[in-house]
Amino acid sequence: MFLRIVTLAALTELASPNDAYRAALQTMRALPVPTYVTYRADLDPGDATISLTNLQDGRIKPRVVLGAEYYGASSFDVIYRASDGLAAIAVDPDHRAYSSLALFDPTWNGVSLWLRRGLLATIDRVGGTPEPNATPTPDKVPTTILTVTAFDPNAYKVEDAGVGWCGSDPGRLLHLTAKLDVSRHPLQRVVIDAIDGRICLARFAVSGTEGPAEFDGYVELRLGSVSGYPMVTDGYLDVGVKQAGERIGFAHVRFHYRDVHTPAALPDATFAPSPASPEPTPSTQP
Repeated sequence: MFLRIVTLAALTELASPNDAYRAALQTMRALPVPTYVTYRADLDPGDATISLTNLQDGRIKPRVVLGAEYYGASSFDVIYRASDGLAAIAVDPDHRAYSSLALFDPTWNGVSLWLRRGLLATIDRVGGTPEPNATPTPDKVPTTILTVTAFDPNAYKVEDAGVGWCGSDPGRLLHLTAKLDVSRHPLQRVVIDAIDGRICLARFAVSGTEGPAEFDGYVELRLGSVSGYPMVTDGYLDVGVKQAGERIGFAHVRFHYRDVHTPAALPDATFAPSPASPEPTPSTQP
C-alpha cells in the first residue's frame, strides 16, 4: 500500500496550461454522446421556488421566483434524445412536456448549450411572504439569459490554479480570463482529470440586464462518466439581482441527475405529444 502525493509540478510537467486546455477540449469533443439518456432531475431552488411553465409552442421553460417558498425541491423524470437535443419531461403519470434547455441535457452537448445560452429561466420577485396556498403575482425582473459562444482557447488567458479533484481522482485546476468580450467568453475555471484527460468541472460567469434590473453570478457544472459517456452529474446556479444599484434578491439553484441510464433505443411513442397536457407544476416526489 502506498500514498500517491499529487503536486502541481507533477500535473504541469507535460503541457502548458493553454495546451492542457486545448487537449482536454479535443478529448471531450472526441467522446461519443449517448443516443438516449433517461434520468431523474432533482431541482432545489433554495429559498426561491422553481416550476415549469408552458410556452405557446408546447414546450416549457423553468421559472424561478425569488423570495417565495411555495414548494420544496422539484423532481422530474426525463428522457433525453441526442439527435435534436429534445427532452421529454414527465409532468404527471399521463403527460409529458418538452424542452431543449441545457438544464435538461446532461451530455457534453448540454455543457456547450449552457455556455451558449444559459438557463433561459425567468427570475421573478415576490413582494411579500405569501400564504401557503396563495397564487404568486410577482413583478417581473430580469431573465437569466446569457448568450455566449466560447470554449475557444484563443479567447482566454489560461493559467494554472493548483490541484483540483474529480471525485477521488486528482485534477489540474485551470483559471481562465477572457481576452475579449466576457459576455461571449464567460468560462472562469475548469478541472482536467489527471488520469484520463477529461474535463470534470466547468464554471462560467453569467450576467446581463433587462430594463432597469441587472443580474450577475455563475454556473458550475460537475461531470462524471456514465456507461463510458461524459455526463453532467450535478451543478448549481448562483445569481444575484440588482435594481437601481440595490441588491433585491438571489437565486441559488442546485440540480442533480440520478438513476441515469443510456438505452440504445426507446419506443416510438416516447416523444409523441401528450393529449391535453396540463400546466406543469412543481413536484415534491422523492
